[in-house]
Parts: sequence; structure tokens; C-alpha cells
Amino acid sequence: MRVKRKKSWKLITLSLLSVCIVLPILFQGYLLGNESAQKLELLYNKSISKNMDSLSINLDLYINHIEDNLRAFSQDAELLELLNTREEQKNKISTKLDSFSTVYRIRVPLDVVVISRYGEVFSNSPIYETEALRLKKTVQSFPWYADNLGYDKKVIYHEVSNDFHDHLTRNNAVYIVKNLVYGNEHLGLMVLQMNQTLIQRLIYQIQLSPETVAFISSPNKEILIPNEGKEVETALAQEVVSRCMEAGTDYAGFHFPWKGKEYFSSCHYISYLSWYLVAVIPKEMVVTESREVWLYTFIVTGASIFLISFILLLLAQKVMIPILKLARLVRQYRINDLSGRYEYQGVEEIEILSSGINQMLERMQIQVQKIKEDEKQKLELELNLLQSQIRPHFLHNAINSVRWMAEIKGEKSIAHALVNLASMLHYTLNNYQVIWSTVADEMAYVKSYIAFQEARMIIPIETEIRLDPDTRDVAIPKLSLQPFVENSIQHGFTSLEKRKPKLGITCVKIGKEVIITIEDNGIGMSPEMIPQILDISGHKKAGEANSGIGIKNVIRRLQLKFGGTFHIHAESKPDAGSKFIIIIPDIHNDEGERE
Repeated sequence: MRVKRKKSWKLITLSLLSVCIVLPILFQGYLLGNESAQKLELLYNKSISKNMDSLSINLDLYINHIEDNLRAFSQDAELLELLNTREEQKNKISTKLDSFSTVYRIRVPLDVVVISRYGEVFSNSPIYETEALRLKKTVQSFPWYADNLGYDKKVIYHEVSNDFHDHLTRNNAVYIVKNLVYGNEHLGLMVLQMNQTLIQRLIYQIQLSPETVAFISSPNKEILIPNEGKEVETALAQEVVSRCMEAGTDYAGFHFPWKGKEYFSSCHYISYLSWYLVAVIPKEMVVTESREVWLYTFIVTGASIFLISFILLLLAQKVMIPILKLARLVRQYRINDLSGRYEYQGVEEIEILSSGINQMLERMQIQVQKIKEDEKQKLELELNLLQSQIRPHFLHNAINSVRWMAEIKGEKSIAHALVNLASMLHYTLNNYQVIWSTVADEMAYVKSYIAFQEARMIIPIETEIRLDPDTRDVAIPKLSLQPFVENSIQHGFTSLEKRKPKLGITCVKIGKEVIITIEDNGIGMSPEMIPQILDISGHKKAGEANSGIGIKNVIRRLQLKFGGTFHIHAESKPDAGSKFIIIIPDIHNDEGERE
């Protein structure tokens, strides 16, 4: 029963864990979808705004270009003279109007028309009577026509109305009109007409998707130029323009409902022409991609619920439970119980782990037994070692006996040499397992070594040893200074003529460093020899002496013990002596370190 309850609770736990994992993912997908929709909408709004600004600039350039041409045409002296004479000059006037396109390099297709004060119509291209009549009616319908002051040379009118051509009456066109004045006489009106097709091509710039509807409207909410190939619902256009006018800014972007559907609109007010440039698109078309992403996330997450639950259940049976049992084995090992075993079949990696733990426990049992046997052998070795110490002590006692014989026979120099030799042997054999010594003990050993070498060489060595009291107990590996002193005596004082051997050893403390200097007045070394002596690579050069090897061993030991805090420097010239400077950290070791 307990096993079944355990399994049911594990299943419930896994289910809750799956829900806790999936719900945040769903919520995150929802938030990401909304955030993505807002970002797409903002990006769409910025793109529309940028394109509308560009379109407004292009329209301004076109209109200004046309106005510049209109001013030039209306001031042409030959044209004004022909209109003023009122003779049969119709062909000449039409030819003159036709020449304007070439002379002034008009970049846009225009109809250049003159309506004289007598109602005559002249055009740069053939015009039918019905077209002429329609043009005059169109111009007379403009709101400014009745109040126009004929002698005003500067005013230019902009209007949008139906095209006066017979085959284009369903289309709108832009009319730009200016008075023709000769002296103080009003000769008529010059009309430049631009077809709506050019502006519709410009409007195409703000159609970021096929679903976008764009148009130009007047402040009276009348559609002046519609979207090419798309009809705009008049009521919808009026609603959008009303909201644009309420915004009161040059550019506005907003949402609005229309017939149960949400729309997004952008509008730009072209103040120079008093036009509203409008783009409308269903909101769902802007955020379609983000909603698809959210829906995809929802479907994938829903499918993941089942998959994750199944995988977790499978993992629990094939991975988690076996790992828990293996962990129990490890816990038993921690309390020195190596008897447990667990055989597993299933996942190959866990089989390897189970087999490895079982083998490890078996080997550990064998190892524990071996350790016990090794401890027993170690005790036996220590007993043998204690017995072997009797032999060097016998040698030390024999030297002392010989020394007393020399004393009895009056051989003071031999006795003194034996005393120093015994002292050196005692320092070497005493606590032979201890690696560390002190600077004071090392200096005492060096003194004995120098005295012994004086007796051996029968040459006195003037020795000066200065030891800073603060450095007496500084820890240093045993036999670290003797190889440097040996180098001075064995090599520096060889073939030394006309001067007495001198050897100086100083030890001072500066900050956290201890500086040991060993200096002699021997024959010195060439600059090439110094790197060879300090080289610890282990390769012996041809003709290299044993003392060089002893110095290298000391350098290697000091590097191993002190690491980067150890430094050594050598100075020497031929026949000018040698100096070794050793820098070690200020470390005190009261107990010593055993090998």
C-alpha cells in the first residue's frame, strides 16, 4: 500500500510540476503575442508616417514645379500680345502653348489651357467643343471664381475636380489657375491640369500591404483623389477625416471601430494644399503575424503538456528512481557500510553508473583491506628505520673518538677539523626527516663548513657573517646556503694569488622579505657562466662542476617551497669576485616540515 501511495503521490507531483511549467509558458506566449502586436503596430505607424512625409514632400515639389511653370507661362510677352490683339490668332496661341513643354522642360504631363476674357479656349493639344465647354463650367464652379480680381497677377488657385476630357470624366484632376494680365487689363485665365494618375502613383508609396486603402480628402470630407484600383466607402472616409480633424495635428495615428470591425488609420495634413492624406487598414491585418505566432505557441505548448508529462513519467521510472537508489548506496558508504549493491537494467548510461558504483564499492572493500595491511607494513618499516639510525650515530661517535686521540697527541688542527666535521655530521643527521631549518642554524652549519675547509686547505679565510636578529628564526630549507659557500671556496679561491681569501655573508630583513647575500673576492666568473649556474633545466653543460649542480638543486628546492616569492640574482666578473643575492619571504616555521 505504501509503495502504491508513493507512486500516486509522485504522479500527482509530476502532473503539478508539468502544469507549473506549462502555465507560465502559455502566459508568456500571450504576453509576447500582445507585445509583438503593439510593436508591429508601432512599426507600421512609423513606416506609414515616414512614407507620408515623403509623399507630402514629393507633392510639394510637383506643385511648386507646376506653379513655377505657370508663372513663367503667364508672363510670356508673346502670348500676352497675341491674346491682347484679339485677331484670328487661335492657331498661333495653341502653337505657343504647345511650345511651353519644350521650352520650359516640363517634367510632368500637363494640359496647358487658356480661357480668354471673351470665353475662347486655347489648348496645347486638340480640344473638342464639349471638352472646352466642360472646362469652362468646371472653372466657373470653383468657389473663388465669382470673387476673383482679374488684375491680381500673383494669386494662384488650386482645385480638384472632374477631368474635362471626354474619356476621363469619371476621374479627378488637379487644376492650378492664374490670372493673365497685360498692363492693367485682364486677358483671361491660364489653367494647368494634372491628371490624378500621377498622384495615385505617389499614394501607392503608403500602401504597405494590399489591404491598405489610401486617399486624399478635402477639409469638407470629400474624396479628392481615391486609391488607384480601390473604391473607398464615402461614410468610412468621412469618419476617418473627422477624427483626423479632431486630432488637430499634422500627423495622427489611431484606432476606430466601423461596422463591428476594428480599423487602424493614419493621416497627414498637407497644410500648403489644405489636403488630408489618409491610409486605413483593418487592425487584424497589422497584427496577423503576431497572432499566428501566439496561436502557434499555444498549440505547441498544448502538445508539450502531454509530451512533457509522458517524458517525466518515463524519466521517473527509468532514471529518477534508479538514481535515488544509487544515491542511497553512496549514503551507506558514507557511514562505512560497503555491503549494499543495486543491479539495474534500462538506460545504458545508468547501467554503466550502477555497474561502476558496484565495482567501486568492491574495489573500496579491497582497498580498505589493503590499507590495513599497508599500515601494518609501515609499522614494521619504522622499526627497521629506527634500527638503521644506529649506524650513522656510530660514525658520529667514531669521529669524536678520533678527535680525542688527536687532542691527546697534541694535533690541535686535526682535532679542530674533526670537531667541525662532527658538528656538520650532527646537523645533517639530526632530525634527518625535517626539511625546514632556520637561518641561524644554517649560518652555524656554514661556519663549521668554512672552518673545516680552512683546515683542509691550510689557508685562513677571512670570514664576515652579519645576521640581523629579526632573521634568526626565519624558515629556510636545510642545506640551502652551503652550496654557495662551497662554490666560493672550491672555485672562487682556486688559483687565488697575492690576496687573502675573503668571504662575506649577510642576512637582513626588508619589509616582508629576507635578503641573503654571499660575496667573495675570488677569481670570479665570465658573464657566460652565470646563466649556466642559475639554469635549473637539468641539462649539464660540458665541463660544468659539481658545485654548479648543487646550486641548481638549491634553486629548484627554493622555487618549489616559495614559488614566486623567491628570487635569486648573481653578479660576477673575471678576477673581481662573485656575489649571490637570495630573496625569500619572511616565514617562521616552529614545528618543521617532514619529508
